[in-house]
Amino acid sequence: MKRRAAIYGYGNNYFTYLDEIERRYQIVTVIDNDPKKQSESVVPVTDIFKYDFDVVLITNTIYKEIVLDLEQRGITRDCIHILTRDASLCKRSICGSAYYGQHGEDLIIAAIFAKIGITTPSYIDLGANHPFVGSNTALLYLNGCRGVNIEANPRMIDFFESLRPEDINLNVGVADKPGKLSFYLVSDESGLNSFSKDDIEKAGAVAKETMELPVVTLDSIVDEYLGGVYPDFLDCDIEGLDYSVLESMSFEKSFPKVICVEVHSGGISAFDSMMIGKSYFLFCRMGENNIYVHNSYKRLLLHISE
Repeated sequence: MKRRAAIYGYGNNYFTYLDEIERRYQIVTVIDNDPKKQSESVVPVTDIFKYDFDVVLITNTIYKEIVLDLEQRGITRDCIHILTRDASLCKRSICGSAYYGQHGEDLIIAAIFAKIGITTPSYIDLGANHPFVGSNTALLYLNGCRGVNIEANPRMIDFFESLRPEDINLNVGVADKPGKLSFYLVSDESGLNSFSKDDIEKAGAVAKETMELPVVTLDSIVDEYLGGVYPDFLDCDIEGLDYSVLESMSFEKSFPKVICVEVHSGGISAFDSMMIGKSYFLFCRMGENNIYVHNSYKRLLLHISE
């Protein structure tokens, strides 16, 4: 059964996204505060609670004020979804440099590749979640790099097809062995959606829906889509399965030069030991993400003389 959606915005973006929205949702009303656009089927926001809806989909390119207004009306943030093809609305900046990663990890990653002489690194974004928001590969994509995005949530993969069309976009889960696993959703777009219910609860969230999803190994994806050769960069954020997946991976024939993986504070020692065993060193930690680089670049990056 499709979820019920109130669409906020009756402009060009509404018609751009209409087919995509209708595939995923039952539209119960369209909202626009411009009196010139209002009709029997397009109503002002003051009428929103006349309709039963599960989510509000914002198609306006200027959305921050709309989000604030909806929250003030009592609509929770997890029920508000933003649809936009404008990547600039998702970026942040520091000292004039744009970034999309949660803590600016993408700037560090770009600097590492510049230092080791790789101008257009390839990538796998494992547990990609969103094409731009909080993405460690969006900056690479916008600068001409291409790769593979892997997202288990079937409600998010359409956004990758729409916003990152030149990447390979796969709607599948990844684990240390193939099969099926329970996937827990906090909301359609939440970064806390996970194969681990415990991780969701530790974050203080509640899983509102569970679905059984197929999972495959990362090695099998590399074999099928990348000719058995790992890309330059691996970003790994799969909420609860990161350690087991990385531990299971075979880097005998090829390996990522840089790996960024989410590591909670209690697991740092175990991750470091495992990655050292796979010939990587910890370059830095930002937030809850560890950035590892292959030992073959250690002297160059750390300015260690022979």
